[in-house]
Amino acid sequence: MPGAGQFALKQQRSVAYLVAEAFLVVQYLAARRDGNRERDAYRALAVSVARKPFDGSQLGSWDYYERLEQFLESGAYDRIPGGAVDPETDASTFNGFRWQLARETFWRDPNVAPALASAEYQRALAFYERQAVGEAFRWSWRDARLQQDVYVQTIRSANRSYQRAVNMLGIVAVNHLASLIDAYVSVRLRHFGAPEKSGSGMALGGIETTYDVTPLGQARFQAGVRLVAR
Repeated sequence: MPGAGQFALKQQRSVAYLVAEAFLVVQYLAARRDGNRERDAYRALAVSVARKPFDGSQLGSWDYYERLEQFLESGAYDRIPGGAVDPETDASTFNGFRWQLARETFWRDPNVAPALASAEYQRALAFYERQAVGEAFRWSWRDARLQQDVYVQTIRSANRSYQRAVNMLGIVAVNHLASLIDAYVSVRLRHFGAPEKSGSGMALGGIETTYDVTPLGQARFQAGVRLVAR
């Protein structure tokens, strides 16, 4: 526990480590709460608007929701139901774009289809089937561009909240490390005194740690080693 070593050594700065730990944990929990709320909001918006015409309600992966941000429509998975898969050809849609990429990757000429049974065509089709969005996850923001803009802003806000949570965890780790180093150095100084050389040189004068809060509400931690000239 940050500050435990300082408390055992009867140093007043143990309180600073404990207060910093409590503040950072609260900030982490708040950021996670905000991120989860915003995540639920953009998922609900996708279901009620973009996926509603296709009765889609299953939860998708993070990549799936990112695609909804980038493309107006998913496009069909199979343009002609029944038999072999007929990929979407409209390159402005997500599925059409993936089929275009498959053709450019595996065909000699992306505009000239090889025989359906050829290895060239089958490799492209296999790529498409792995990458394309199925009918259960189909979407369209057509005639709903305002809602798509709200969706984009909500998903970006969720990203910022989750990033803030990660930052708080990082500073928590720094607080633990600084407390550990501070306590270790304090014990060494008490038992052996400050290291110094006869004549001239440098000696360890102590460790300084400070915390403050930026105007944006972010915690900032600073730690430093103080050297004294001999």
